[in-house]
Amino acid sequence: MGEYEKPLILYATESGNAQETADNIARHCRCIDLRCRVQDVETYLPDDLINESLIIFVIATTGSGVEPRSMTSLWNMLLRSDLPADLFEDIHFTVFGLGDSAYERFCWPAKKLSRRMKGLGATEIYDRGEGDDQHMLGTDGALVPWIEGLLDVLAQLFPLAEGTSRLSWDTVPPPRMAMTKSNEEESMDPLVQDAVYHHATLKYNKRITAEDWYQDVRHFQFSFEEDIQYNPGDVAVIHPLQPYDDVEEFLSSMGWGNIADEVYTLEHIEKDQTMPNHIPRCASLRTIFTRYLDFKAVPRRTFFQYLRYFNTDEQESEKLDEFLSIDTADELYDYCQRVRRTIQEVLTEFRGSKIPLPYIFDIFPPLRPREFSIASSVKMHPREIQLCIAIVKYRTRLKIPRRGICTSYLSALQPGHTLTIGLRRGFINLPDQKTHIICIGPGTGVAPMRSLIEERIFTGTIRNMLYFGCRSALKDQHYGQEWKAYAKENKLVYRVACSRDGPEGVQRTYVQDLIEADGERIWELISQGAWNTLKTQEAILDHLDADIICFQEMKTSRQNLSKDIATPESYAAFFSFPAKKTGYSGVATYTRIVPCKAEEGLTGLLDIKPPLTREERISPSASYPCHSPVEIEGDDDSELDLKDLDSEGRALVLDFGMFVLINVYCPNDGTEAEDRIKYKMDFHRLLSERVKRLIELEKREVVVVGDLNACASLIDHCEGEIILKKLKLKGGGDAAVAEEAFWAEKEGRHWLREWLVEGGGPMVDVVRRQWPDRKGMFTCWNTKISARASNYGTRIDYILITAGLLPWVKAADIQPQVKGSDHCPVMLDLYDELPGTEGPHMLQPTLTANAIEVPRLSSKYWDEFSGKQRSLDTFFGQKAPTRKSAANTQPSSPLSLSPSPPPSSQLSSQASSSKSIGKLQLSQPVPVKRKLTQSQASSSSKKVKPDPEGQRKLLSFFSKPKEPAKPIVVQDSDDDNVEDEDYRLAVKLSLSADTKTASPSSSKSRNAWKALLAPIQPPRCLVHNEPTKELTVTKPGANKGKNFFICSRPVGPGYDKGRVERDREDVDPRYKCNFFKWSSEVKREALRKET
Repeated sequence: MGEYEKPLILYATESGNAQETADNIARHCRCIDLRCRVQDVETYLPDDLINESLIIFVIATTGSGVEPRSMTSLWNMLLRSDLPADLFEDIHFTVFGLGDSAYERFCWPAKKLSRRMKGLGATEIYDRGEGDDQHMLGTDGALVPWIEGLLDVLAQLFPLAEGTSRLSWDTVPPPRMAMTKSNEEESMDPLVQDAVYHHATLKYNKRITAEDWYQDVRHFQFSFEEDIQYNPGDVAVIHPLQPYDDVEEFLSSMGWGNIADEVYTLEHIEKDQTMPNHIPRCASLRTIFTRYLDFKAVPRRTFFQYLRYFNTDEQESEKLDEFLSIDTADELYDYCQRVRRTIQEVLTEFRGSKIPLPYIFDIFPPLRPREFSIASSVKMHPREIQLCIAIVKYRTRLKIPRRGICTSYLSALQPGHTLTIGLRRGFINLPDQKTHIICIGPGTGVAPMRSLIEERIFTGTIRNMLYFGCRSALKDQHYGQEWKAYAKENKLVYRVACSRDGPEGVQRTYVQDLIEADGERIWELISQGAWNTLKTQEAILDHLDADIICFQEMKTSRQNLSKDIATPESYAAFFSFPAKKTGYSGVATYTRIVPCKAEEGLTGLLDIKPPLTREERISPSASYPCHSPVEIEGDDDSELDLKDLDSEGRALVLDFGMFVLINVYCPNDGTEAEDRIKYKMDFHRLLSERVKRLIELEKREVVVVGDLNACASLIDHCEGEIILKKLKLKGGGDAAVAEEAFWAEKEGRHWLREWLVEGGGPMVDVVRRQWPDRKGMFTCWNTKISARASNYGTRIDYILITAGLLPWVKAADIQPQVKGSDHCPVMLDLYDELPGTEGPHMLQPTLTANAIEVPRLSSKYWDEFSGKQRSLDTFFGQKAPTRKSAANTQPSSPLSLSPSPPPSSQLSSQASSSKSIGKLQLSQPVPVKRKLTQSQASSSSKKVKPDPEGQRKLLSFFSKPKEPAKPIVVQDSDDDNVEDEDYRLAVKLSLSADTKTASPSSSKSRNAWKALLAPIQPPRCLVHNEPTKELTVTKPGANKGKNFFICSRPVGPGYDKGRVERDREDVDPRYKCNFFKWSSEVKREALRKET
């Protein structure tokens, strides 16, 4: 069997779990006489992939669902848009993913890899496996049965020779390493010869949390003799050493104390099993267990399997059998994982297991290096690295505390100690110096933020903002003095939330509270291009991880779309914009799957130039409303105004062969204006008719996705139970009558109900079909009242399908965890092939340069992006630099959150929702001063008279304006003279402060000023007697900018909207009450108490 004919097990790991799993699979393959190649994806050449015949991928999951760092090179190659769809048609593969189902994107990299390999023509020979850390057996809970099934498949592909049979797993495997005594000296540490590693000397090891604080966080500072280079976001790689005394104790307990310093030659003999990196050729047992093997790790199931091989004690063997049994998996979990029992501790209890020396590399896991984000800038600190590290120490039910190996090693180091530190590229791509950055770094997560901020400040950039979260300002505010010093120099906007400071009973403040309070300014910065990790539209679309992505309510126009947004490389993009209202409505569809045809609108009237041919049209002429009019129900003499209904950019229709996809944004009737209600209902009838003709005349399957702006049932409304209660009272207590009244209450609800199969229509609400009784499955929330936090919303976003597509449905759900809008996405997952059949593939190939032609509606054919049209600025020379106005160079107050320039003309995409793909802010032209002519200069050279009184007095700042202020509209308050009273008080204080001679009332004046400038203590709401929260009026009008207090409880069904909108019997006191008070009124009351 040739090298490439052998199965390749390719693993991508961060912590070593995937590597151990790959070894485990390879050992099992020996049972069917199959020797595999096992390789780390980091050392594998991606170009060799095309030569493989069978690949078993083992992929770990890191962070919030991303692939391990080592997989980046391979994944980037697989995502290239120029790869043909049949590239891997000769490759067979399967995938096993490792993850934790407690996280939202469970085994996400494995799922994406499986999908991409199939998209490039590879054949998946066995269903993807997904190991879950939450399982009682950990990864083995899914791995063990998955391997058994895989071996059955492999045995068919690689039949055993005649006369041979499958070996039992109970057979002791040969050791991967041969160890022979040597007369040579120990080899030099391989790290010394690795160019990635550098010789470092510890300069500083200081605790930066308070001595009485529960967590020990250290600041380390290392110096280097050479000019090292790294960027913000890069990591330091440190190989820990086990303490000498611990190693000595372990070797003695194993009976190896007398041979601990004998030198052995190490030879890797079983190539289907991996070895730790940087293993020397000659080493002693003391060196091996000090540097390379970890006897303090929490053992995995494989460790107990090897103990069973070598155990001679009957009782211990019986216990090990129980641990290894699937039926008693909980016993192993309780004994080992739950209490974090170490290998050393286990071996002291199972003394009947005598481990042969050559098997130490099979039984003990590698002592892995740890990576720490660098917390310094090499430009500000040449030849230095600084780290911010939390020392890991915690307790379980065991007597001895659990400690982190690497952090314990570092915490014990003294200044002057030398060690080897590696540098590794991080994931941060630095923004340019003109871009605002918004950093959110609670705890030690602030380390890479510190590196980034230091770098930007060193280069003169002040557009930096940091949100830091801790528990106590005095106990664990890491680098707090540095941040405050930068803020004082206007180099940083620093916002800190200390969640445990303050008296009991006072509402706690967290980072998210600060972000919410600063939301308007943050959104403004993001709209101007503030830095985030998803730098391109394609990256945003990739993050959503779908083949077809539909957006509604885009609120932009064609001329405002950048090339990055209009034509992402790996997607075909289609847009529909309103004909008249710029920045209103609009829908977009991005797809990796090549559609056969594409059209804009529902009527057949909208077209492109040159017009679509009959072959390019999705339907024959008779199916379009423009060729066969749609009559309005109840009015025989009227027809729909088709041109008007298709003028607002509300629909895109794409034909994918097996179904027709309609991406739609239905009108909202929230204004209650009769013309808009009529428009909404006419649009509904037009949509229904278009779908009806596709189904009945063309026998097509249809998928309708989008914001329908209507609820299908009471369960889809946050106040459904309250509404039902009221309607039952009106209907004499009959629930069925009440539900019918709910649908009849608004025409949109009635239309949607009748369009669904439950009402006799053709469409299936596939998400509700998957989750028939699930409550709180809402997709839209009112952000003005922070309704999303308490899930006080409605379900008005749907995926509707015709019944013929139901067998293809694999999963359907909402994605409320995706933030960034007042709506959340809705998803539908379809099988690539119908299970149990040999039918055709459902969809066309993925989009590649060699794929079939993309329909002409695609934005790739727009003149401005196809090279046919030059932009206006290309007709001119180099742009003259725009001078900044003086006002924009002045640092802003803390309330502005950032020293900000004028808004730039950039489109910022919101990837996390199916709504509001972009928000546009155009900068106003900045006037550039010209030199005055002599006559102009003379006529404008009037001197300004100096103030005869010299420096202005404090009183002048409180002088009344020349024009009277506009009256302030105050609701639910008798505060008619707020500004006048505040004004009179300020004038009185300024007069007292201006007095040159001391008087008996001076202390009172100071106290009055102190009271005036003191922060307002939030009042307590009257219903719950809890501290309220302060908000600011942002709506344009007379009250814009004013602060007010409201109840801090979340909104929910039955929250108190006030007596006008909420009957008293419907009020639920668990939620927000109707407390309201202007901040000025609260302050005035506080001043009265002071006096």
